[in-house]
Amino acid sequence: MPDLIPPMLKVLATDTTENREMTKTILEAFEYFKTSLADYLHLVVPAIASIIEYEDVDLETQKLALQKLGKLAERLDFSDFASRIVHPIVRVLSLPVPEQKKDPVNFQLMVDLRKESLKTLCALVYQLEVDFVGFIPMVHKALSIQNLGDSTEYDTLVGKLLRNQPLRDDTNDKQISRLSQKVDSPTVEKRSESLAASVIKLKVNEKSLQEAWSVASRKTKEDWVEWIRVFSVRVLQQR
Repeated sequence: MPDLIPPMLKVLATDTTENREMTKTILEAFEYFKTSLADYLHLVVPAIASIIEYEDVDLETQKLALQKLGKLAERLDFSDFASRIVHPIVRVLSLPVPEQKKDPVNFQLMVDLRKESLKTLCALVYQLEVDFVGFIPMVHKALSIQNLGDSTEYDTLVGKLLRNQPLRDDTNDKQISRLSQKVDSPTVEKRSESLAASVIKLKVNEKSLQEAWSVASRKTKEDWVEWIRVFSVRVLQQR
């Protein structure tokens, strides 16, 4: 993993292709690595957050970056990186949403982008609890710009937080933290055991991935397309 992360981050920082196919491949790989990234979050989180901030990155890639942040937040402790995540999300929530009739494609992309943003915010609320309070005003300001009525779950969580009510309601699966929503045992003891088992670090064949990662002799567009294909296959073979 120490040999994989630096070149992956370098691609994220330098990929300027129109559809960011290499960036998308790496984002997918990050989700697969999951808890194996725990020791590298100080590098990975800012790199993914930057994708959301870049204005020249297409909305589809930004949506995927938000999606992967949310997925990682289900498994990893993001408490030290909350500010780095919340600020670009606030920027997304502040962006104007085009009229559906005039621009249906970008309208849907923006709706999806906001949806993923709010999901990630909810995951952070569950993680940070009272420490999230400091972010509430800026998020509220961003949401009030559009006021699309798409923040019901987030608003409910924040309301509970401000009223000092439990965020997790074991009687309602929809209100259970995203960190434990896949743990469906009826007892607290079994929930804890299942959650502990779910966060065991993932073992991957680093040698195999390193071989696939080699970018030697990659010069043409066709070379890079083949590189993406081979790397994707190797990642899938690790499952």
